[in-house]
Order: sequence, then C-alpha cells, then structure tokens
Amino acid sequence: MTRPRSTPAIGLLVAFISMLLLAAGAPGASGAPAIDHPSQELTNSPLKLKVLKLDVPSEVEGLIERGVRARIRCNLDCRATAKLFVSDSLAAKLGLNSRVVGQAHMRLAADSPKWIHVPLTSTAAQRLADRDINSLTLHTGVSAVPLSS
Repeated sequence: MTRPRSTPAIGLLVAFISMLLLAAGAPGASGAPAIDHPSQELTNSPLKLKVLKLDVPSEVEGLIERGVRARIRCNLDCRATAKLFVSDSLAAKLGLNSRVVGQAHMRLAADSPKWIHVPLTSTAAQRLADRDINSLTLHTGVSAVPLSS
C-alpha cells in the first residue's frame, strides 16, 4: 500500500510555510532594495515583509473557488507580490505553459497590514476542476519592493 504524498490541507499548509521561508529570504524582503539606477538611494531602514495570517482552503475545490489569502505587512511603503506555483510535473499534467497558477500585486502603506487575495488563473482553475486531483502541493512566494517617496 502506498502512502499519499500529502492531504490537501497539509499540502496547502506546507505551501504557506514555504511562503514564510521565502519571504524571509527573498531579495528585497529582508535587506535593502537592489539599486536599479545610480540615482536611487538606499534607505537606512531595510524593507521587511511579514506574513501575519494565512487563509488556506482545506480542499482543492476551495482553492479553485476562493484562492488563497494572506494578511501581510511591510515596515515601509511597498508594493507586494504573491505568486502560487505548482510542480513542473503537475503543470505538464494539467497542460499549463507555466508553473505559476496565480499571482496578485498590492500596494501597502507602512505598518498598515492588509489582506492580499491570490486567485487561481482561469486556465489553472478550469484544468484542476476538469481532472480528478484530490491533493496537490502548492508553492508560494511573497516579495516586496519599496515605493519611492
């Protein structure tokens, strides 16, 4: 008897734990922003992005209908981006051109937490609904860049 790789609830929870780890080590999330132009100045305070709360559906159907939500906060005015990824093999099985199955962008005022809602793309939602997939591992990434004042 083979063990299932993960249940939907655990697979999605693992995804958000990976989001927390990625947010802690993402470029621009834990240090000073990269300089794209010589006239840009570094701030004395590095940009910090924090995931405060997670709203993870316990089943694949819930993921299709509601997507994923996270309450996030930046210590500086910033633009945050959240992305949802699936594995290469699942993307191929679903016939997707990209591993990215959802993304959202949001502007945040300094120290003002907000919910960011990341719905699935229409193609990914339709392909997941058409196939009998009971569980999946969803990888997420959250990053932020400061807004110039």
